[in-house]
Amino acid sequence: MALSSDRRVFVVDGDGSLLGSSIFPVLAAEKPVNLTILCVDNGTFGSTGNQINQAYDTVDIGAVAIAFGLDVETVYDSEGVRCAVSERHGMRFVQAMIVPKNSDSRNIPFAAVDIKERFMDAL
Repeated sequence: MALSSDRRVFVVDGDGSLLGSSIFPVLAAEKPVNLTILCVDNGTFGSTGNQINQAYDTVDIGAVAIAFGLDVETVYDSEGVRCAVSERHGMRFVQAMIVPKNSDSRNIPFAAVDIKERFMDAL
């Protein structure tokens, strides 16, 4: 998406998802300068029961992003996130460190296609 647009593109993803992803080599090769990834880093695989993942105490996902050429900023609160995502230079990786647990909540009551359509309508 970032490669086919002049607009800024934001991705919000978790550390657990990014650990198993092949996105970093793609970013290194393509260098989309309009892309910002916000990594919500709670050190767990939240969607499968909050198991501790390798980003919790073994792998620094921010260092991985640096190794692939991204400009990384680690933040610890909502104001830090706001400031970091407002910057406009190069491929950005904002690592938002949060408490290693997801809140207890019910399942999302929407089908994936409904979520996509709501998101697209909001754009």
